[in-house]
Amino acid sequence: MGWSVVPQLSSPRRVGAVAGLVTLVACALGLWWKFADAVRTLGDTDDAMRMVLVRDLLNGRGWFDQLVTRIDPPHGVYFHWSRLIDGALAALMWLAGLFAPPAEAELAVRLVWPLLWIFPAVFAALIVARNLGARTAVLIAAVLLATDFELYRQFSPGRVDHHDVQITLAVAALAIATLRELKPRMAAVAGLVSALGLAIGLEAMLFHAVVGAFYALRLVRDRAAARPVGTYGFALAACTVLIYGVQTPPWRWGLIWCDSLGANLVVGVVLAGVGLGAVAWLSDRLPETARIALVGIVGVVAAATYLAIEPACIHGPFANLDARLHSVWLDHVEELRPWPQTFATQRTLAIYSMTAMVMVSAGAAFVWLRRRRAVSEGLALVILAVACACAFRYGRMEDYALWFGIPILAAAMSFLAERWLRDLLVPTVAAATALSPIYIGATLAGDISFHHNKAENRESTALACLDTASFAHLARLPKGVVLGDIDLGPAVLANTPHDIVTAPYHRMSPKILAAYDAMHAPPAEAEARVRRLGASYVVHCEKLLDRPASGLVAQLQAGRGAAWLTKLTAPGEMLQIWRVNGAP
Repeated sequence: MGWSVVPQLSSPRRVGAVAGLVTLVACALGLWWKFADAVRTLGDTDDAMRMVLVRDLLNGRGWFDQLVTRIDPPHGVYFHWSRLIDGALAALMWLAGLFAPPAEAELAVRLVWPLLWIFPAVFAALIVARNLGARTAVLIAAVLLATDFELYRQFSPGRVDHHDVQITLAVAALAIATLRELKPRMAAVAGLVSALGLAIGLEAMLFHAVVGAFYALRLVRDRAAARPVGTYGFALAACTVLIYGVQTPPWRWGLIWCDSLGANLVVGVVLAGVGLGAVAWLSDRLPETARIALVGIVGVVAAATYLAIEPACIHGPFANLDARLHSVWLDHVEELRPWPQTFATQRTLAIYSMTAMVMVSAGAAFVWLRRRRAVSEGLALVILAVACACAFRYGRMEDYALWFGIPILAAAMSFLAERWLRDLLVPTVAAATALSPIYIGATLAGDISFHHNKAENRESTALACLDTASFAHLARLPKGVVLGDIDLGPAVLANTPHDIVTAPYHRMSPKILAAYDAMHAPPAEAEARVRRLGASYVVHCEKLLDRPASGLVAQLQAGRGAAWLTKLTAPGEMLQIWRVNGAP
């Protein structure tokens, strides 16, 4: 029985059943790997900040009231995150609160929310493999998805920021776009998926743009694709406008942004979607050359309009930032590091990443070469190439390259299994397991226990500083304004009633620099700078510091403090606290 041919798994129902099994494995691994961390901390800076926003919503803050006044009081900061995620989490917590106390309801949602996105992400990835591969593609993809733990680092319990949702929507967009027969109903879903992806965050904007370009290519190559492509274009435009209106305060509808869905991007998307829909509607009366010209004009006009409204957006979400922010903050953010820097600091992780990128790229090239004129295979190759290029520059983009690449690699392996293994079940599963990128990467790095060692290297040191228990002393102190390392800010907000001077969010760049200058100024100058920031308390956690200490930080780390500071904690406490003498 075990040596029989792999069963046919191409129907949506069977793909869903396989996705369910993979999801069970991934959820079990996630709970085993991250349960304790999710209980003792509120996660990283973004996870903690998300909980602040959700709690505010549950406590009566208005849907459109997105000014966080506890950061840099009294001015506050308008957050660029999507209100849709806040609303979904708040709704789940309210529902869980009907059956459990608030603290337990919140923990349950924090544990479950990331796991809820595993099934749709896995299902979409399996559909990509099915669309591009041979008979065994779904099975091979399932094996790879079940063995590569790194795929789920953004889906682990306690991870309540937006990365898991963005990844899922990007893979879903690719899955629909690679369907051999695109029907209008699925095209409408594709438009909604990309609109949601853009509304939640612009991290995956390039991928949705590539998908949109390939819908246009379908229209150019095949006049019969006019109806579904037109449906996609109109749905994309309509859903983008609708979602923008739902999550954006009306008095901010006319504002332009490079880091989130703003008026400039809405105009660009509407021009692209409506323009594509119009060309599709006219396609019966247009020759191929005219369709090519009109589609090209639509794309150029949409992109040019977006950039003409705000030219700086060509530099991405961090456009117009003070150059000092890179040395002070951004260069030390792990997820923004390029591969060469990751290789220098985390060799095992870098070797795995490079190995995986080479394998999935080779798989995409192989799949495309088998049918080099097919639009779906071309889309897979291009979107993976874009993802790998982004991952080389920014480490966090590796997640997209993996989620796109693993099903494409599975498709390539399925053709080899068809030829060399005759689609036999046991040999196919054994080969897929042996060729899983995580095992090959770990072998090349000489670290078979790769997963656990890497997790400890990346998280264990800083995690102690973000432990909820570490903030108990600070939470008991009279309410004030806290100044400390930039990465402590969101945890202070989430675990105490205090306000903070700064947090790791680029919309408050001037305050980030001012806080850094105060903390790293010579002791003789630090007092005046700290008082100008309105700080009541100065906090420091030695384990969080990943760069050389200087100025006031070095003095605090040595335990010496300053004459204008009164120490409030014992030497053994994780979070060291000083009161600013005479501060309110």
